[in-house]
Amino acid sequence: MLGGDGAPSTTTVAVISAADGVRCVASGEWNEDVLPALVCYVKQRADDVLWPESASRVRASIAEGRSHAAVVEYFETVGARWDDECLAIYVVRRDDADPVATAAVGDVRPRRSRAPAARA
Repeated sequence: MLGGDGAPSTTTVAVISAADGVRCVASGEWNEDVLPALVCYVKQRADDVLWPESASRVRASIAEGRSHAAVVEYFETVGARWDDECLAIYVVRRDDADPVATAAVGDVRPRRSRAPAARA
């Protein structure tokens, strides 16, 4: 399947998982569909699962319009207080030569610390 300009069409898929299974899946265009869904997820959960300092940074990033920074902060710190979560992002490319091909773009894995870092 080709996009309107003859180029292969792509869809981004984000999968949030934890030890108990998949928690959320979002797909579509990155800026229009996926990133807003991820921001909604982290906004709803940050205060309950992050240490207060990390949750504050997530809220501030969202308020400042820095969606990507909010998502990264959440997934880098989510395992420090409660259950670990992992964000995997994939791009699905479709064209006539290879109808469905997927490629992992990246994973954001939580840090393993269970307590906030001590300040010097």
